[in-house]
Amino acid sequence: MKKINIQELEYELTNRIKNKIEGGVYLIHDEELVIVSKAYDINIPYVKEKKLKIWNSRNFGGTIVAFPNDIDIGILKRNGWKIGPEILTMLKNCISKKRKENISIEGNDLMIDGKYKVASFASINLGDSLIYTVVHISFNPNVEEIDCICQKNMRKIPKGLNDFGLSNLYIENILKNYDI
Repeated sequence: MKKINIQELEYELTNRIKNKIEGGVYLIHDEELVIVSKAYDINIPYVKEKKLKIWNSRNFGGTIVAFPNDIDIGILKRNGWKIGPEILTMLKNCISKKRKENISIEGNDLMIDGKYKVASFASINLGDSLIYTVVHISFNPNVEEIDCICQKNMRKIPKGLNDFGLSNLYIENILKNYDI
């Protein structure tokens, strides 16, 4: 999997989608908070007041508030419907090696103790069986900030892997060797 920076993200993903290039990229968010959303399900006045950056998710998945050190992954693969569950399973196994919390995969979310969401994915068919999957892995979310940004009530509490003794560098080392 190829590591990219935030400035390369839109070009890299647009190019891969347009040219149907299979493979994966990931980024570790730097010092800025980024909102990935359809824009109609967020508190626009708050976002404008705080001068927060919004990426248009183009109706793909729910709102994600990415904090510094969070990891986002984008993968294109023919018949790749199993990529999201595979990555969540890989993360679950990594966490299980380090910690003994109650870890489960519930739909498209990786949950700890049945209430803390630490990762999630969404997949869409772009045509010709080319499946685009995005994965978000949280490390240090600010629940109060998320509550101010998102208009939808939280059913699952965002939690970071840092709270469970896992760093983004640990997960990045696993992603570098992840064979798509």
